[in-house]
Amino acid sequence: MRGKAGDDNKTFSATSIIAMKKADIAEKQSHERDEWQKSGVGGLVNNVDAAAGLIRITTPSLREKKTVAVHLTKDTVLATLRAGLGKV
Repeated sequence: MRGKAGDDNKTFSATSIIAMKKADIAEKQSHERDEWQKSGVGGLVNNVDAAAGLIRITTPSLREKKTVAVHLTKDTVLATLRAGLGKV
C-alpha cells in the first residue's frame, strides 16, 4: 500500500494498493532469494562513511576475511532485515 498518513496519525489515505496471490508472493520471494545467492554480498558492516557514500563490509571466508567497499549513490535504497529473516 502506498499513500500518506493522516494528520492524526490514526488514518492512512491510500493512493495505491497492490494485491497478490499467496503463491505469486512465494514465487517472487524464491526468485529474489535465488538472485541474492548468485550476486549478493553478505557480511558484517565495519565502517560507514556517510559523507563519502561508502560502506565497508567484512565478508566471512574459509581462507581469509575480505573487505568489500560498497559505494552508494543518491538512488541507493538501504533496507534492514528483521531478526531471523537472514537465516537460511
